[in-house]
This record gives sequence, C-alpha cells and structure tokens, in this order.
Amino acid sequence: LELDGAIEKIAQTLVTKTSALFIGRGVLYPIALEGALKLKEISYIHAEGLAAGELKHGSIALIDEQMPVICLAPMNELFEKTLSNLK
Repeated sequence: LELDGAIEKIAQTLVTKTSALFIGRGVLYPIALEGALKLKEISYIHAEGLAAGELKHGSIALIDEQMPVICLAPMNELFEKTLSNLK
C-alpha cells in the first residue's frame, strides 16, 4: 500500500501501450510468464514473458522506444547478469 503512488505513476506510462515484455531470470522467469499472462487477461494487449538471458536470441528485435520491458531482477548473484540483460 505504501507504493500506491509509485505504482499509479508506472501504470500511467503503460496505459497507452499496445504490448509489453516481462523478463525474469531463474525462479523469477515463471513469474515473468505469469505477469505477461495476467496483463493479457486484464487488458487484451500483447504481452510476452521471456527468460532474461534469452533476449539476444531474436526477442530483442521486438524492443523499441515504445515497448515497455518489465524486469524481475533477483536480489542475489544473478542480479548483475539480469541488469546487464536489461541494459
């Protein structure tokens, strides 16, 4: 509840988008898949969940200035690798 304002701000930037990518690594990959599924279910827009380390294998071509990428980064030894993929 303390994050309501921040979440609303993010939601305002996403409301006009027609698709989104969710990326996650390790145990967060299935959560990225679920996040994409939930976005599809509630908004009827295109969304995909991807393994963060797999972006270089074609999916990166989908990303432009209009494509929001929601990154689920683990707070462990995989954080730096995930951050590198996000950049």
